Amino acid sequence: MENDALTIRHETNPNIRIPQKDILYIQHNFYKISGIRYGILVIVVWLIFLFNLLTHLQIYIFLVAVGLGRTAFYFHNLIRSRLNILTYFVLCVVKYFVIPAIFLGRNYGFEPYLIVLLSFPIIRTIEHSVKGKYKLETFKKRLGSLDGFRVKYYGVLLILSLVLVLNYGFSQLLIYSIGYFFIYRVVIFVLLKLGKYSRDSV
Repeated sequence: MENDALTIRHETNPNIRIPQKDILYIQHNFYKISGIRYGILVIVVWLIFLFNLLTHLQIYIFLVAVGLGRTAFYFHNLIRSRLNILTYFVLCVVKYFVIPAIFLGRNYGFEPYLIVLLSFPIIRTIEHSVKGKYKLETFKKRLGSLDGFRVKYYGVLLILSLVLVLNYGFSQLLIYSIGYFFIYRVVIFVLLKLGKYSRDSV
């Protein structure tokens, strides 16, 4: 909501993704909409607490994640430089780590977080960094097409996973998780090459 209606006012060539009437509505009613959303959040947390759906620690982790996410999002919209790549990475880490942090905690060690980190935040940040506004043209050329890069990325991770599992006692879940994403990206890449799938149709 903020990206689509508020931050575009500070951008030279903003990416307009919603109709102008929606943009104007959000701009004129932003605080009201935000108040309703925060009210819903408070009610949900209160109900979770009331019915003991989560422990106090899990609720605390969730609230900390919300706070960290909002702080990172604030700086992500405030800063207008390549530092946005870093703030985007922080946003991704908070977003993808919150669920395992709540439901797994430290019971399974750091491996679940390693899997999440390798599978999502790192590659999403790399993909974000090649946007035109960052002007990293040399890096973008070395990466090539994002679909080809994704196959290479997960391919390298799959080899690394095999090494970690066979030689350092890591869980086989690491191989299964990375292997899934590798196969998925290979299938997408092949379908694109064969013309059976087009990103323009998505």
